[in-house]
Amino acid sequence: MGLSYRSAFFKAAVVLGALASVVIPTIASAATIQIPAITFVGRSGATSVGDATNGVLTNANGTFYAMLPFSTDGAVVKRLTIVYRDNDTDFNVTGKLFRRRINLGATNPFVGGLQQMASVTSAAASAGIQKTSTTTIKHATLDFANNFYYVEIVFPAATLELLGVEIEIQ
Repeated sequence: MGLSYRSAFFKAAVVLGALASVVIPTIASAATIQIPAITFVGRSGATSVGDATNGVLTNANGTFYAMLPFSTDGAVVKRLTIVYRDNDTDFNVTGKLFRRRINLGATNPFVGGLQQMASVTSAAASAGIQKTSTTTIKHATLDFANNFYYVEIVFPAATLELLGVEIEIQ
């Protein structure tokens, strides 16, 4: 027994109404991507890989990297923030956002193509957890066809602690 046009129309309206209530992120809506500090990995130059203590990267020294789980091509990076504890009057932790151009056909991948998009550095020693941000973002529009993206964290001394990085996109 087939559905009447009226019954089929009603069922379609119910399904469409349910779909309309689902929130689908768009380029127009802002989102904050969080990268926990314990997911950063050290490469050459990391003299101490540090410890993961209750979700905080402690006792690290050197340069550490994390990939970025961006999902919306064409979105715009609005803000880079580091969340940290810097109780050291001599050293500061620095977070940098990079894009690496995909130069197809290039014979030397180390020449050109690496572009720093943003940088933020801790300031003024404090025993409390702090946040420092920048809204100065170069090459802010995400272009997945031509770039890879990552965050770099630099610990010049093992006395600094990182909780994570936040990146606001829209």
